[in-house]
Amino acid sequence: MPKTTTSLPRRITVRPLRQFAPLHDLLDVQKEGFQQFEEVYLKKLFEDICPIEDIAGERLMLTVKDVVIDRNHGSNNELSDAELDRIIDDCKKKELTYGGVVSAQVELMDRVTGESLFNSRANIGTMPLMARDGTYIIS
Repeated sequence: MPKTTTSLPRRITVRPLRQFAPLHDLLDVQKEGFQQFEEVYLKKLFEDICPIEDIAGERLMLTVKDVVIDRNHGSNNELSDAELDRIIDDCKKKELTYGGVVSAQVELMDRVTGESLFNSRANIGTMPLMARDGTYIIS
């Protein structure tokens, strides 16, 4: 049985083709968004909910300031690219979340006496971090 080949009709345009806007680099958009979240919106979140008061709103008040994400895993020095790659590979192999510790200056105050019951830097949670390639490693 002979094969028949069908050719598609040629497209004829009667007007010039429209030029569309160039596509944005979506990876850069995601990286910039995460950077803004770290630098602006995380701090704004705590500014919006502080001070946190006891259930009756009469005695205790908690204030959270100077929110920082520790991405160097306790090291005072900036991590090199090789060290960061090693940490990310370890997280993948051990099925761990690649993240950082969120710490802040926390003050607990007694409103009645005006006494500061606690005023120190404290770890208030952990947060997944974005790897350089724009991905998250969450387990």
